[in-house]
Amino acid sequence: MLDSHLTDPLQLFKKQPQYRSKAEIDLLVQFTQELPFFKQYQKQDNGVIIHRECCKYMFIENLRINEVVFHVDTIGTKFYVILEGQVEVLIKRRGFDELEQVRILRRGESFGELALIHKQPRLATIRCVTDCIFAILDKQKFQQILQYEQNKKIEQVSITIYQNIDFFAQISIFNQLNRTQLTQIYLNSFLYEYEKNQLVIQIGEKSDSFLIIKQGLFQVKKQINKSQPLILFEIGEMQIFGFYHLYNKIPYEYSLVCSSSKGLIYKIQRNSLIEKIFESYSQDLDKHKNEINFYANFKVNQEQSTHLKYPRFFQIKTEGDEEQDLQQDQNSAKSQKNQKLKIFDHRNRNQIIQQKMDNLIETSRRKKNNQQKIPQINDPLQLFKKQPQYRSKAEIDLLVQFTQELPFFKQYQKQDNGVIIHRECCKYMFIENLRINEVVFHVDTIGTKFYVILEGQVEVLIKRRGFDELEQVRILRRGESFGELALIHKQPRLATIRCVTDCIFAILDKQKFQQILQYEQNKKIEQVSITIYQNIDFFAQISIFNQLNRTQLTQIYLNSFLYEYEKNQLVIQIGEKSDSFLIIKQGLFQVKKQINKSQPLILFEIGEMQIFGFYHLYNKIPYEYSLVCSSSKGLIYKIQRNSLIEKIFESYSQDLDKHKNEINFYANFKVNQEQSTHLKYPRFFQIKTEGDEEQDLQQDQNSAKSQKNQKLKIFDHRNRNQIIQQKMDNLIETSRRKKNNQQKIPQINGLFQIFLKSHRGIQDSTLNQRQKSPSVLECQNRQFGSNSHFVFSDEVQTNPFITYRCCSPSKKNNGKRLCILKTSSSQRTIIKQPKQNTNKLKTQQHNYLQSSFMRQTQIQLSPKITKLNIYSN
Repeated sequence: MLDSHLTDPLQLFKKQPQYRSKAEIDLLVQFTQELPFFKQYQKQDNGVIIHRECCKYMFIENLRINEVVFHVDTIGTKFYVILEGQVEVLIKRRGFDELEQVRILRRGESFGELALIHKQPRLATIRCVTDCIFAILDKQKFQQILQYEQNKKIEQVSITIYQNIDFFAQISIFNQLNRTQLTQIYLNSFLYEYEKNQLVIQIGEKSDSFLIIKQGLFQVKKQINKSQPLILFEIGEMQIFGFYHLYNKIPYEYSLVCSSSKGLIYKIQRNSLIEKIFESYSQDLDKHKNEINFYANFKVNQEQSTHLKYPRFFQIKTEGDEEQDLQQDQNSAKSQKNQKLKIFDHRNRNQIIQQKMDNLIETSRRKKNNQQKIPQINDPLQLFKKQPQYRSKAEIDLLVQFTQELPFFKQYQKQDNGVIIHRECCKYMFIENLRINEVVFHVDTIGTKFYVILEGQVEVLIKRRGFDELEQVRILRRGESFGELALIHKQPRLATIRCVTDCIFAILDKQKFQQILQYEQNKKIEQVSITIYQNIDFFAQISIFNQLNRTQLTQIYLNSFLYEYEKNQLVIQIGEKSDSFLIIKQGLFQVKKQINKSQPLILFEIGEMQIFGFYHLYNKIPYEYSLVCSSSKGLIYKIQRNSLIEKIFESYSQDLDKHKNEINFYANFKVNQEQSTHLKYPRFFQIKTEGDEEQDLQQDQNSAKSQKNQKLKIFDHRNRNQIIQQKMDNLIETSRRKKNNQQKIPQINGLFQIFLKSHRGIQDSTLNQRQKSPSVLECQNRQFGSNSHFVFSDEVQTNPFITYRCCSPSKKNNGKRLCILKTSSSQRTIIKQPKQNTNKLKTQQHNYLQSSFMRQTQIQLSPKITKLNIYSN
């Protein structure tokens, strides 16, 4: 039981938020539940929680008489509830700088709630008439409450999505799909709930989807005559209906009825993924269809035979009875139809007339447009006159440009989906015309519309203190707007708006605006849920999280923070307090250790799905190494210590100690190695001052420029030599071809013909030319195996890299000495041609050749092969 003094809300609000009990917060909720600001949250799912959290964190503020709570046109950050005292609402009259009182607010009333939601200037000045005490809710705390509840809702949705995807993964036809594809199918499915005996599918209905039973039992039936339909069989959880009907694009051949107290069914329409499943199950589907039809025919025949055996249990009516029943059914159907039409005509008569009038106006407008010139598309009035479904994207863009300076739409420009919300609002705004002196809305009425003035002027009228008459305080003209508060809150209008001239308004209805916001919110929640699901999959692949289930992984993900780093950006500094451990999501990071004033030593590099600082957090010691991003972009999760991490610490305690020792051992090894390198090569590790570094930088730049210029010169010199060489080769080739054309000398094509001519003693010009050639003794530097050893060797197409060897019987050529080298076999040996003509022979072989030539008058053919060893300089 609470003490009597605690039932006073002032005493409860004076308590610090952390000391308020649940019962006390409940009393504060009861005290504030009639305030318009909190009433709007009562219909929301988590509205009660938001209300309770707001009451928990509201605090007290005291102001003296004549003190100003806030001034007009200032940006507010607080919402006020009057606990004691009175305040006056002051606004500026038209044409005057002085403030005039328009209203008095007393105990239990509130003001300033718009500042919690929008960043807009205050509409009036609030001043204390007496000493006042306020209960205040701060904007920052309110935003935190909303954000927390939204995250909580997203988490619940994510868990629901995950559970449903697990359900889909157990369906047999989805065995070949991965988690991403299952998510896509789930998001394209629709869940329906059915009660007992409720019809799900009718025989002959078009097959636009197939069904998966999530919960409950359903009977598959077939109509064989006018009596009760025949129950073929019953299907339950995780079973499928209508899959082969959708595959063959045929109507449903059986009806489906819920037989349990409650049934849940997923309906999935045809899409690209389902088409792939159809391809893989095409043969099985045909077999399944045949089996079902066979079983259905069997049951029908069995039922008909039962009818014949026991006719008294199945009363078969005569034709007259059937005709009479048919006529009665038709008469009852007609009477029901007439009754429905009367009710429909009575309820919707005005709507039908309005629709016909709109159609007539639309057709006449189109005819008029065809006859006359088409109005300019940049006129907003003409665009708003169009029906929403006929407005093109370009026209909606023009409406967005026209309304983008309005304060109501400006607040959405900074939001992620603000542009889409603005476009949808412009798409569904419609036209309304009012005559001069007509009232748009009255003060203290509940509004449902937001107005933008397209043509004309309106006046803002408020009640003066102590008077019932309305007084004009402002004139609104073309391009201005009013009434936006009605779209967000269910609060009375603060003033009366009356037309000064004939006016045309562009109007946004509250119901349509709420639908747009709800759709975008659901879309955002869906995207966030998919992102959460993908990130949870990422966490599931981390080795230390192997023992955790999906719910625990979700909890860890929601308590983690994702940071982005650029190249060479410092992530962790040595000696920094270890308040979290890190998981690399993307990029590469260098682990470094500072050993002296020079550049820090790079120990190793870590990448995706690797962990840093886990054992530091476990041992509650500062980080012993620094971490720097080495890739162009890096993403890191930082996870703080919590109950789940404590459990992981317990399971990995021994491994963490070993890991720590291994890392420290490797780090010490690298440090010692680096220090020994410093001692061996000190000139490579000079610690330079800033001046030295600038000088080195300038030298490097100069050397780079000189190297670049030198490379260009060398490149030009080499290219020049190549061009000259190519031209010289071309000239030599052309001169050789000319010489060949002038001298018509028979060409000897083969080595065998040369051999025959040289040994048969043919007396022709070829032999004369060969006799004139110098001897081996006279040409010691002669290159053996070259073209000069053969007759007309320049005409013979021989390979300069091949030395030919052959053998033949001895033949005298009239006592003339022939310088032909002969060997005892027809074998040829491939050798590399030397670069110069200064080849050297071994001394013994050279002396042997010289003595043989001195002793004989001709070349003595020997059966032995003389092997020549050729060396190049």
